[in-house]
This record gives sequence, structure tokens and C-alpha cells, in this order.
Amino acid sequence: MEYHGGKIEISDNVLKEIVYRDLMEYMELQDDPKTRKRLKKIVVIQRTPEDNVVVAIKSLKVPYGEKIPEYVKGLMEKIKEDIERMTELKVEAVNVQVEDVVEKEKLKEIEEDELSQDEE
Repeated sequence: MEYHGGKIEISDNVLKEIVYRDLMEYMELQDDPKTRKRLKKIVVIQRTPEDNVVVAIKSLKVPYGEKIPEYVKGLMEKIKEDIERMTELKVEAVNVQVEDVVEKEKLKEIEEDELSQDEE
């Protein structure tokens, strides 16, 4: 991104952090190191040749009882809007793979269990 004769580069880590915070807020999760590690692990940032952004979220667990398409569309819109507002980069796509539905109260427990298994 050109700016007054200079160049601004925004790293993929910055984009991942924006997506992570959007996931935390949207899914109403507690911010702790284990949840952070799990969520950042499922987020993939790609760039197109035009430097547009493509966000992929793999293995997302959605709270049981939510209308999955509406829930995920809301998340996708939030991520797209926040990245574009904060970075002025164009988001070409936000792709989400829903892996499972779980009780909202159980969502955090599942995240912790998966991280414990990953560490073994």
C-alpha cells in the first residue's frame, strides 16, 4: 500500500490477530492462552497477486441451536469489515469450514481438551 512516497506493509500476523479477536468477540469466548492458540491455529491468511486478502477458518465449532448459515455469515461479515476498516486492504473472501456443533457452555471445555491432546 503506497502512502506519500512510502510503503505500508501489514503482516499476516496482524490480520490473524484481527480475525482472532473477531472470533473471540463473536463467539463470546474467554481470552486465555489455550483458546488463543487453538483459534490462531485454525486461521489461515492468503494473499492474491493483487495483494487482496483471503481468510480461511478451518475446523470451526458453532454453538448448538444457532442457524449455522446465518451465524457463519455474520462472522464472515464482521471479519471482512474489520480487516478492511483497520488495514484498508481488500478482503476478497472469508471461507469458513464448520466442523461441529457444540453446546455453548461446552465450547471452552472442548477447546481445552483438544489443546491438551495436541501437547501430548
